[in-house]
Amino acid sequence: MLVDQLLIQLGEQQRKIEELLRTNNPVGVEYEILTYRIGAIREQQNRMAGIVGLVTEGGYLGRGQVIRVLKWLKRCDRVDGLSGVLLA
Repeated sequence: MLVDQLLIQLGEQQRKIEELLRTNNPVGVEYEILTYRIGAIREQQNRMAGIVGLVTEGGYLGRGQVIRVLKWLKRCDRVDGLSGVLLA
């Protein structure tokens, strides 16, 4: 249940990042704010991925949850640090 909620939140945060990246060439203060917001979201994602990793290392990840993690990874359009952490 915990892993399922974390995967949902990871997906939502990934959508937020994609929406933020669609903005038209921010400059100056707008660029700094955008960089800060994306960095904050990435930090939250990394923490959640770390929790999933701890649950996995502890052996508490069920077969269905492993399948959900793999499906989540399959939906990723590019390999980044977050997907690498979940894949490991």
